[in-house]
Amino acid sequence: MDYLALGHFHSKTLYADDDGAFRMAYSGTHEATGFTEHASGNVLVVEIPHRGAAPQIQTVRTGSLEWLSYRRKIEQPGEMGKLAAELDALPAPERTLVECVLEGTLLATIMRRWAKSWRSLRDGSCSDAGKWIALYPTGRTRVV
Repeated sequence: MDYLALGHFHSKTLYADDDGAFRMAYSGTHEATGFTEHASGNVLVVEIPHRGAAPQIQTVRTGSLEWLSYRRKIEQPGEMGKLAAELDALPAPERTLVECVLEGTLLATIMRRWAKSWRSLRDGSCSDAGKWIALYPTGRTRVV
């Protein structure tokens, strides 16, 4: 067997044989569908020069969305501002999905300010809220 293409696993994974040649691979999904998919949004272009030769595998990016997870322990008032600055500096916010997991203790005034910001995003009152969904491919995760 020169090469075996596998399916269903959402992240790209290559498997080497005893000689170190990659003859079996999952390409992953063409677009990531969750925050735990670390090598999704690709297709594999596989060339086999001749029977028995090691496959030449090229990864081609097809995904348009970036999925980022931020996990922070917040204990000082300035730490929320630092996180906000990081989020503001994202290079393509219109194509970026962000999961924030925050823990810690904050002053009530800071919590109220952030709660209002998150409500605006959730309710769609933010000017760009919801525009990213139009970029997401139709199918199982987006029904039109």
